[in-house]
Amino acid sequence: MDEYWGKISGFEDYYEVSNIGNVRNIKYGSYILKPHDNGTGYLMLCLCVNDIRTYKTIHQLVANTFLGPTPEGKEINHKDGNKLNNRLENLEYITRSENIRHAFKLGLITRLKGEQRTNAKLTDEGVRDIKKRLKVGDKITAIARDHNIPYQRVQLIRDGIAWPHITID
Repeated sequence: MDEYWGKISGFEDYYEVSNIGNVRNIKYGSYILKPHDNGTGYLMLCLCVNDIRTYKTIHQLVANTFLGPTPEGKEINHKDGNKLNNRLENLEYITRSENIRHAFKLGLITRLKGEQRTNAKLTDEGVRDIKKRLKVGDKITAIARDHNIPYQRVQLIRDGIAWPHITID
């Protein structure tokens, strides 16, 4: 594929980005800048004009330059799931929910169960206790009070809707 360049919006006199994800400084010799990982797996650069630094991700620069500004309610998706592949043909605008479904489909994220979830109020062992107490007929309100959770949560556990992966002997 041939590499072609476009001016970066807001930096037209200083920087260009290519359809394959390279960024160059056109003000001072057309040298290609070296991006760095921003800590979340995306490549990022610092664009500097008149001592004002602006940090941008490469995929954002490529998409905004060649696909146009990000439409309201949309975000940039890497079609192949590879955050380092910032080629134009790998980028598209989709909604947040489409992006999440895409990530699940590619196996980039998985559903966390039980205590793996960051907002879990219970542990696997706590749920085993709840299930054992339900099995012997303890009252839902007493179980909820002892575990400091709403009684509806105990009902969801009882009905197999919440924590279905936890079993008791």
